[in-house]
Amino acid sequence: MSTTINNKCPACGAYLEKESGDSKYWKCPYCGLRQKLDTTAVDEAVENLKETVKDAVSAVASIFVDEDKEKKQEKIKQETPDEDDSRVRDKYVAMFLCLFLGYLGIHKFYENKIFWGIVYFFTGGLFSIGIIIDFIKLCFKPRKYYVED
Repeated sequence: MSTTINNKCPACGAYLEKESGDSKYWKCPYCGLRQKLDTTAVDEAVENLKETVKDAVSAVASIFVDEDKEKKQEKIKQETPDEDDSRVRDKYVAMFLCLFLGYLGIHKFYENKIFWGIVYFFTGGLFSIGIIIDFIKLCFKPRKYYVED
């Protein structure tokens, strides 16, 4: 069933104008003929399209949600170190040390970075610029993180 919407007046051939409001009636500006536009086929096609789009979106969303869950679980496993490991450090302890004792390099000693701890101690936290950079870097680390040996 092919449906075309003809918007020309059958009496005079002029283009019809839609009446104001949400009306399904069109009016000829020249001869005044009022014509109801049959849009049932169009309405059905729009409803079918909406259902198809909903199905497609839900199918795609379910694929991405499943992949995201797997990725998040894997990331959590990687970022959750064993508590008894000596290389595990707490982000908030390091941030506290950096903020209040960073000019002495205490946060570097806490992370077992002895050389940089000594450098920070003698340079005032690399003239305070190093403290700011370290604090910003600590903000993006996970709650528990590993330090290198």
